[in-house]
Order: sequence, then C-alpha cells, then structure tokens
Amino acid sequence: MRTLPFAVFALVCGLGLGASHVAQAKEKWVCMKEGTEIKVKGKKPKDKEKDCTSQGGTWEKAQHDHEKQESGTGGSW
Repeated sequence: MRTLPFAVFALVCGLGLGASHVAQAKEKWVCMKEGTEIKVKGKKPKDKEKDCTSQGGTWEKAQHDHEKQESGTGGSW
C-alpha cells in the first residue's frame, strides 16, 4: 500500500500544475495608441474594444513579459 500516498501526492501536484496552465492561458487584451497603453471603459471585451477604437487606439493582445511572473501562478518549490 505504499503506492497510495504517492498516487495522492502525484494527483495533488498534477492539479496544481493544471491550474497554473489555465491561469496562463487566459489572454489579456489592451488598447494601444502611439506605443502607449491607454485605459478604456466597459464591462465586456466588446465594449472595451469599441471604446478603444473611439479613442483612436488599436485593440490587441498584450505582449507577454516572461521576466515578470504573476503572483500565485508559479510552480516552484
């Protein structure tokens, strides 16, 4: 019965890694104008995109900064 504690440990670790991948998979969109991110209003992404274009900006995916790690998404020991 030594495999049972290992199986539980592996399951818990696997679930933790899966949650971090889901958090990283979420895309962030920003409004850019002349190389600067500008603030937009709206609750839904479509509303924010509409506000962005009305301000003369472009609605685009945020560039991922691999040097900066968000709190809670790490998998280190």
